[in-house]
Amino acid sequence: MKRKSFQILAIIALVLVAFTSCSTSVALRTLVPASADVSGYKTIAVRSTEDATNWKYPAFRDDYIAIKSNVNSKYISQLRINTALDRNTTKNLAEYATANVSGALDTGFYTMIKPTVTDALVLVGKNMGTVREALNEKGVDAILSTSITAMAYDEYVTCEKDSYITKDKENKEFYKERFYVVQKYSVSLTYTLTDVENNVIIAYNTISKSGEKKTLVANTKNQKGDLEKNSYVSIEKSSSLIKALISDICWDLRLELAPHYQTEYFSLMANKPKVKSLKPAYKFVDDGDYRLALDLFLHQYNMTGHTASGYNACILYYALGEYDDAFALASELYYKNGSTKAVDLYKKMKDTKARQDAALQQITSTEKSAASPSNELIGF
Repeated sequence: MKRKSFQILAIIALVLVAFTSCSTSVALRTLVPASADVSGYKTIAVRSTEDATNWKYPAFRDDYIAIKSNVNSKYISQLRINTALDRNTTKNLAEYATANVSGALDTGFYTMIKPTVTDALVLVGKNMGTVREALNEKGVDAILSTSITAMAYDEYVTCEKDSYITKDKENKEFYKERFYVVQKYSVSLTYTLTDVENNVIIAYNTISKSGEKKTLVANTKNQKGDLEKNSYVSIEKSSSLIKALISDICWDLRLELAPHYQTEYFSLMANKPKVKSLKPAYKFVDDGDYRLALDLFLHQYNMTGHTASGYNACILYYALGEYDDAFALASELYYKNGSTKAVDLYKKMKDTKARQDAALQQITSTEKSAASPSNELIGF
């Protein structure tokens, strides 16, 4: 059937980006809803992150990194490396989390109340028994509380022997031994997002992350077993390693609690069977001239039923916000040409559009999702 392209209308929350790879593609930066239903919540107050671990620096801890038993005792004195465990690790992490949690949710769809202001409101409210009233007066819809509920850190020096032979400067064969500092670490952050007006929990979760870092600090350099130390290496502090995990946790927190943008990639179908007149159409896509490309692909599809042209026209319809035309053409491609790829494209476009609609619903809704009294009380 004949189709006409129309002048693009302003589309909310859709940003177009074109990029070139081994195949011509279109990248659509589109809205995705928060995992939790945050509909109706416009202003969120964020409290400072608490350290709930009760962690203290071990009173009898050695100032050097422990050495595993697989390390020959003759190397111990040369492998004495200062511990990377910070004395105020959890305090530093709580401060770091406080600074990053608020930023993670600040995606442009909430009015954010900073932790310093929120903490003051809660403190004054607790003293007067009016926490909810104080927050309501400031127009706060929800309050976010976070705490570091678990942290673990371990470090040690270990030895690994090569399975292959190396020759030293004297051309003597030996199996090189390599000495590593291994650091294993983990952290858990628990959050609670509470509806201030209705005094109920909107979302609650504990997010945990772990990591391991292996740093080469020395190796044997000859058959005699003489040690060669890596003088250019430094051992990263425990707080720095765990801060990286907290950054990852904050990213997950953002996905769970805030509508956000996500890039979806749509690859154009190759020009097969090849039509010479379509070469400019692919160039137009690379240059971001979607309307010009759409006109060429549509013309070829309408004239010959060229499957690739129809498929690519679907993508460009969608990129230009003409969703109904994109869906209708994808369906036609399947029923007329039997294109199973068109079915997959149809599903992907539908899913992407559904997520964007859900995100817009969360952003624009004035009805709070946690108004039901069946939710658990937070106990203000």
